[in-house]
Amino acid sequence: MFQDLKHPPTLTLPLKGWREKLVGGHYYADRKYTVGLLNPTYKNFKRFFAGAQNDKNTFLVPYCLSNLVSSKKAAFTLAEVLITLGIIGIVAAMTIPTLISEYQDKQFKTAYKKAYSDLNQVLMSALAYNEMPYRSGEYDINATTSEFAIIKSGFKVSKQCDKNTFYECWAKGDTLCGGSCSGGEGVDLDSGLPVPSNNADNPFIDASGRSWVPYWPFQNIYLVDTNGLAGPNRFGKDRWIFTFKDKDNARVSKGVPVKVSPLLERDIVTVDSFCKRPPCYYYTWLYER
Repeated sequence: MFQDLKHPPTLTLPLKGWREKLVGGHYYADRKYTVGLLNPTYKNFKRFFAGAQNDKNTFLVPYCLSNLVSSKKAAFTLAEVLITLGIIGIVAAMTIPTLISEYQDKQFKTAYKKAYSDLNQVLMSALAYNEMPYRSGEYDINATTSEFAIIKSGFKVSKQCDKNTFYECWAKGDTLCGGSCSGGEGVDLDSGLPVPSNNADNPFIDASGRSWVPYWPFQNIYLVDTNGLAGPNRFGKDRWIFTFKDKDNARVSKGVPVKVSPLLERDIVTVDSFCKRPPCYYYTWLYER
């Protein structure tokens, strides 16, 4: 094995009690005794491990092997592993849906606040440039049309729709009022769409992917879907209701608005016309951290 080497390398084996060395084909021990590995062949190794003795006539094999082979360690049984995995699976099934729901609600809440902030900035800009129309009454259709045109001008529009392409800007989904609020006006119960009108501006999608539409052409109530055409399309989740208010915090029926506000400054925890799938945190999600 090392016949061509003038100074053959030394291999020190990590054994307890003895420090054996393999040098040039010979096996030596610290006690100056040769065990006869003249050639490091399989046959000679087999002879060594089968019958090598030291000067006290005791076998090296049991002692050496006991240090080469690791001691037996405790381990889990298959049944214990399966039981543990089963418990983990049950706990995951109970907690993961809740964690996902909480994460989604946090995203909806953030999007709600962002839509409110952006709409308020549009109003403040219009007021600064004296662009907001004067509302002559609660059902001033011209004022509503002008207000929504100002809202649209405050955003970068990625898609504009009309009566024939309504579904391309406002997806079918959760409904608002469903014709029960004001004699059949408002959002149609079956289609989930605001009632289109030739006298009101039509819905659009802004560059952030949000859908905007007037609730009814005669009133200053405006809807936003912060997810656009994506689900869940539910009021109190990704759909919200805004209006313009005066300095007394009342929805403007006559005059010029001074601020944006949710139409309902309260939470709804039972089913009604403005929350088909409660709870709807119209107030809490906007004003509380």
